[in-house]
Amino acid sequence: MESKMPFEILKVAGKYMLDQLKMECETQFIDRISAENCAELLFFTEENHPAFYLKKYAFAFLRKLSSEVMATEAWEKAERDHPKLCMTMLKNVVKTL
Repeated sequence: MESKMPFEILKVAGKYMLDQLKMECETQFIDRISAENCAELLFFTEENHPAFYLKKYAFAFLRKLSSEVMATEAWEKAERDHPKLCMTMLKNVVKTL
């Protein structure tokens, strides 16, 4: 994600229980998910905000296209910065196979 603003909007929508805005934000992220931003979306939902539908969809995307996601710079950065979280996600992928 180029800008952090969409993440901030989603945080605010959750904080102030603006459910319609929160759902719209999650839908926008889901519509734009790619191998390049999947890791960032997963880490956002894991560390900062309980965006349930976004997390569920991003995890399914990782499960389906794990080799593509893991070949990105974003995943490599995540492995360096958050190795435990990466391992947890990969364990969950393996469990669901």
